[in-house]
Amino acid sequence: MRANGPLHEGHLAEAVRRGVLTHDQMEAVLALARSGANPGDINVPDLRWTAVVQGIAAAVAVLVPGFTLLATMRDLSEPVLLALSALAALSSGGLGWLARDRGWGRVPASILTAGVVPYAGAIAMFVLDLAWRGVLGVGGRDRDLAGAYTLAQSNRTSATLFLAASLTVAVVTALLTRARRNGPAWSAPGACVSVAVLAALVVAMPEGNAADRLWPFALTLVLAAITATVSLWRPRLQRGGVDGASWFELGLFAPLLLVAQVSLHNDSARLLQWLGASIAVGAVGVALRRWTYQLTGALAALATTFMGLRQEPITTRGGAFVAVAVVIALVAQWQRHREATAALHEPPREALSYWE
Repeated sequence: MRANGPLHEGHLAEAVRRGVLTHDQMEAVLALARSGANPGDINVPDLRWTAVVQGIAAAVAVLVPGFTLLATMRDLSEPVLLALSALAALSSGGLGWLARDRGWGRVPASILTAGVVPYAGAIAMFVLDLAWRGVLGVGGRDRDLAGAYTLAQSNRTSATLFLAASLTVAVVTALLTRARRNGPAWSAPGACVSVAVLAALVVAMPEGNAADRLWPFALTLVLAAITATVSLWRPRLQRGGVDGASWFELGLFAPLLLVAQVSLHNDSARLLQWLGASIAVGAVGVALRRWTYQLTGALAALATTFMGLRQEPITTRGGAFVAVAVVIALVAQWQRHREATAALHEPPREALSYWE
């Protein structure tokens, strides 16, 4: 058993699905393990927390340079932006290879390798901008001040650049995951979906229309269609034993969480609207048995509650936040028991990894 790694809750859940254990027996084994009672006085350390730390560190190493690049984009020239993007892509890929070669763990290796994808999209965007109108960077800011082109031209050019970057991200993800299985890489094209939809609306809609009122409805319809498509593509995205579908769905929801927070920051009266949407996403996750939807709905409910009540007294904010957290915990426990009970009547499922 030691040669194959430590026994954890996932193995016990699979034993329940196969009918080897009952749900009550699984809970008894877990209770015994949590009590620290090990046969033969052998201490088996639980080091799963180290994978969490490694994952957070790798995600920070990948994301922070990108956010910094976006924050300083208007102060840098296109060649500098292009060079920094290329450096970030090479650094991320190199660190991913080093983590895999030195045996630092699948989690950081997968996340660092996946970091090549968004920076490849940035490279394509800055190359196209440099060869075209140059609306990004410090040159774009100077042209704005000089009135070199209209606001509509600037917006449509930027939208076209984002569309090109999104297409590049999708192509690079397909090539990367074909060369080496990688789950986190699929979060990048998922995150590009909402950006690409908004960019397409900016490019397609004529100037002076009701785009501001239409884009939320169009975005909702397109995301619903894409979510349905992902449901059909799940076997393809889970090919090779790596669950890329879950990463795609997490990436799909990530920008929407940011949009919700910005919306509530501007108008806290939209709390009920966003809270209802969060609950709806979580409910869909329970109905479809998708943990990504459940997690997104739970995080969105907590975040919208905290942000929407920011002007209320601290006692009100704290009480509401705790109440929502308790409800989420109770629902999660109910869902856990429901899944364990349903597993008794289901055939075994393929073991999937979230990494590589």
